[in-house]
Amino acid sequence: GSSSASQARAASAHWLLRGGQQRPLVASPGGAIWALGEASLVQMQLRLGFQDELVPQLVLPHEVPRGAATLHLLGSGSVVGLESGRRLQAWGREGGPPKSWRLPATHQWSGLCADNRSLYLLSTATTDGSVVLWRTDLLSDPDAM
Repeated sequence: GSSSASQARAASAHWLLRGGQQRPLVASPGGAIWALGEASLVQMQLRLGFQDELVPQLVLPHEVPRGAATLHLLGSGSVVGLESGRRLQAWGREGGPPKSWRLPATHQWSGLCADNRSLYLLSTATTDGSVVLWRTDLLSDPDAM
């Protein structure tokens, strides 16, 4: 149907980003698009009259570390990010300061994703190079953030 056609277009879309230097993007099924700005988390929206340009709609006022490299949008609208290798951060949909967790230094952290109940993190052990997939219920209630 037309819904799957629009999803296919969105999945393969290439956008021009306006409003400064933006880094990794993450989109929700509801259409919210988030990017890492120079030092903050930015919600983007399509520029009026354009189908391929995004402009900032909302800038969360709390600083994002320059090392933040990976974003994931939770079903609740909260955003989690993995700071280059050592820290997990979460921004609640209502704003407020982000929550932050230091990850074990015995691993190099490289990826994250989530489902309705759990957050999954991918790491490589610094001792023997083994790859480990971690699961935590740490953010099982993102609305409580």
